[in-house]
Amino acid sequence: MAAEPVPGRVYTVFSTKGGCGRTTIATNLAFALHAEGCRVCLLDLDLGFGDVATTLQLPTGHTIAAALAPADPATVRLSTPILPGLDAILAPVLPGHSERINAELVGTVLNRLVTEYDAIVVDTPARFTGPVLAALDRSDRHILLTTPERPALLNLRRTLDAMDLLRYPMFRRTIVFNRSDSRVGITVADVERMLRAGVTVHVPSSRDVPTSINRGVPLVASAAEHPVSVAVRCLVEQSLRSPPRPEASLVDP
Repeated sequence: MAAEPVPGRVYTVFSTKGGCGRTTIATNLAFALHAEGCRVCLLDLDLGFGDVATTLQLPTGHTIAAALAPADPATVRLSTPILPGLDAILAPVLPGHSERINAELVGTVLNRLVTEYDAIVVDTPARFTGPVLAALDRSDRHILLTTPERPALLNLRRTLDAMDLLRYPMFRRTIVFNRSDSRVGITVADVERMLRAGVTVHVPSSRDVPTSINRGVPLVASAAEHPVSVAVRCLVEQSLRSPPRPEASLVDP
């Protein structure tokens, strides 16, 4: 008897503070997973102001708004190819479409994607919305970003508290400290003390990041040995491949 197909894993990149680098991390992560031989879909759920199309300089002829059509969302074309085995589903571009995309539709789309891809990387807006909660519910890993500024750290602490209330297991969380080497008077120890949680991956700051965005090519793809690229691969190795340990990490009842 044939083995059951293994569903793809969903990785949602999230922060409730703008400017933490969600799209940069999400796009680099998608390319890093693709480089490992995975079939990858990058899903832009920042429905009102999504940046994936702009960041990767992709045409917007197909977006997630196609799932609003009367046709079955399980069959309609949603994706835009980036490379063989790497696709994107882009945020809507026409007025009014973003408000019509709800949590149920996002759940339907994700249920389809896990049958077609090995990994689905979800980029998000800086707030809890119905579609974002649908993605977090379906995610195998919550990749939570912060930067070395007190507002960003306090926002992440509140996010962790909210996720506790929502009963999301702690073992799904990966905290990424973006621009971690900025000399702004906040150390890693300060970060972990404020968050009351450990940092898994440290991504350094670099002026090469905005350059790569302007070129439309993530650093992981253009400069594999760049410190930012190495950090993103560390995210893949340390967090995304390791099996969860729920017996040690579940939220307290």
